[in-house]
Amino acid sequence: MTMTAPMMDESAVRRRMLMVFAVQGIMAAALNMRIPDIQLALGLSESQLGYILACGTVGAVIVFVLSTSLVDRFGTRRLIIGTNLIMLGAIMAAASATSGAVLAASLLVFGAMMSLSNIGINVEADRVEAATTGRLMNRCHGLWSVMFFASTAASAAIRAQHISPFIHFLIFGVIYAVLTVVLTGPMTECPPREVQSGPKRRFVLPTLAVFGLLAYAVGGDLLEGASRTWSTIYMRDEFDISRALEGVAAPTVVLAMALVRLTADRLVERMGAPAMGRLAAITAFVGLLIVTIAPNAYVAILGFALVGMGIAPVYPLTISAAARLGDRPAADNVAAVALVFQGVMLFAPPVIGFVAEGFGIRTAFGLFLPLLLLSILMARRLK
Repeated sequence: MTMTAPMMDESAVRRRMLMVFAVQGIMAAALNMRIPDIQLALGLSESQLGYILACGTVGAVIVFVLSTSLVDRFGTRRLIIGTNLIMLGAIMAAASATSGAVLAASLLVFGAMMSLSNIGINVEADRVEAATTGRLMNRCHGLWSVMFFASTAASAAIRAQHISPFIHFLIFGVIYAVLTVVLTGPMTECPPREVQSGPKRRFVLPTLAVFGLLAYAVGGDLLEGASRTWSTIYMRDEFDISRALEGVAAPTVVLAMALVRLTADRLVERMGAPAMGRLAAITAFVGLLIVTIAPNAYVAILGFALVGMGIAPVYPLTISAAARLGDRPAADNVAAVALVFQGVMLFAPPVIGFVAEGFGIRTAFGLFLPLLLLSILMARRLK
């Protein structure tokens, strides 16, 4: 059931939405931190790993075209609970993988469920934003990043102690499952935004307006995914450092993202979305440039910190702008944005892996520099 405005305790609704966002990133962070260990355990090269990581995107693309129908059928609350729990099973299967094929299948299911969960939480956050007072999307993603950082940092410490990925995921998984049920179970869904009338769509495809937003967002979104998954491999391959220091880059990115996202809504209201988006893209560009030329691990970590600060508001700004287009249901535009992101990301891991294996991982990260220049130019499409 949805609630009407007179029945709504706005503060409680907004707090619960923030906490639902926070929980969703726990297991994804743990998986990202242990991918390098699973890679070594299975004897995978960078290019092989790249192709396997792309399977997560394949799963996402498969389900995205049906995401609006699934939101309508199950509602955001049941969709979030179901996908989070199935995602947990997929992560446990990845930790137990005995071959690249098993890992690929696990990541395909994980990618599909993660994507549906993302659609559910972002659609519901937009509904809460519309039904209450003030922006909320950046704070939702900010708290997600805080928990993602906490999980990433804890995972880095666990990794340094040589604890197996399976035991690691089992401990985190119990916490994740309990929090998902306790926080999302009582959630009451807000009513959808009012939109222009039109035919109900079974499949969701991007419009020209959505493509304009994507031109801004694609560089930052791809760099965010690459930084989470490949930054530990970058540190491991480029510098002769301890296992503990290898795991610092990924938490640094996530912490920087969290700090920016927690304050970004106020900055957006003060500066406007286009100016904020442009500043973010410039910051990410400078940070990535430092990463590609870093002479030592500490300079590289500084670069990753700037990358995290820059990419932090990109996805929330894009999702909010898509939901506010008003030409069709917000769920359609949010799903269309995510669909194209995942379509592009289908090719990103194999390309990164291929370039990293043939030319070095610095060059692989450098591939994102032109896309960030495009982001600087296209920030005017935000609203």
